[in-house]
Amino acid sequence: MLYTDVWNSYYAVEAHDMDSNGRWEFVVGGDIAGSWTGYKWTIFEAVANNTYTVVDSIKIINGYHGKARCDVGDVDGDDIEELVTRNALDMRVFKAIDVATYVEVARYPQPPDTLLFMVHAHDLNHNGYAEIVWAGLTNAEPTLILEDRRAYGYFDLGIATNGTIIPQGGTLSYDGMLVNLEATPETVDVWTEVLLPGGEPFPGNPVLGPVRVTLAPNDTLIAHPSHRIPFAAPLGEYTYMGFVSSSYPLPILASDTLFFTVVEP
Repeated sequence: MLYTDVWNSYYAVEAHDMDSNGRWEFVVGGDIAGSWTGYKWTIFEAVANNTYTVVDSIKIINGYHGKARCDVGDVDGDDIEELVTRNALDMRVFKAIDVATYVEVARYPQPPDTLLFMVHAHDLNHNGYAEIVWAGLTNAEPTLILEDRRAYGYFDLGIATNGTIIPQGGTLSYDGMLVNLEATPETVDVWTEVLLPGGEPFPGNPVLGPVRVTLAPNDTLIAHPSHRIPFAAPLGEYTYMGFVSSSYPLPILASDTLFFTVVEP
């Protein structure tokens, strides 16, 4: 297999089923091909013996290039690994919210007057949460060890619909449930986004919210939103994603997805 979609694609890591579909992944990081202004991490899965396919990719366009480091580890303690990436300006954590669908759930800016280079994710103290080790370039640079359990929150979000086949001009209706699993009152932002057939984000995202809500300890919020599907909506399968954050858009504390298909009337 020849991989030519990025330059300097010398950094790769093995992942252990980040999207829970029974297949291990590997991730290749590098500079975006034809550009010195960004980074790209491509996620591969095996579909047969010695046969691999690209299931998703992550691009960061920030005017920099080089050293697209990454690692995988269970940073939020749910027994499923997340992808941790490093670029010239910050470190970001990406989580699979469905098979082959990854979203950014946390971001940590590089501190001023430092040059952080390598990134590793391991459960160093064996407490179920992988620490992120952000290593300095030289002995003169600091090395940060981050375990940010609270950033990923203690919330449960569920969205579901009985009608997954929607005609152009019809209405998507669904039920949403948000549970505060904390022992204290919590205020969060809730919103939804859509991926078009083919996986591209809908230009009008978010399609709902962000709505700021406060929940009492162990409280549950139930809603029944709906969306009108335009007559000109492309035909095919859509991904509808719900998110919860302490402050829109990051860090993401909980998420859920549903799928619906737009057909001709």
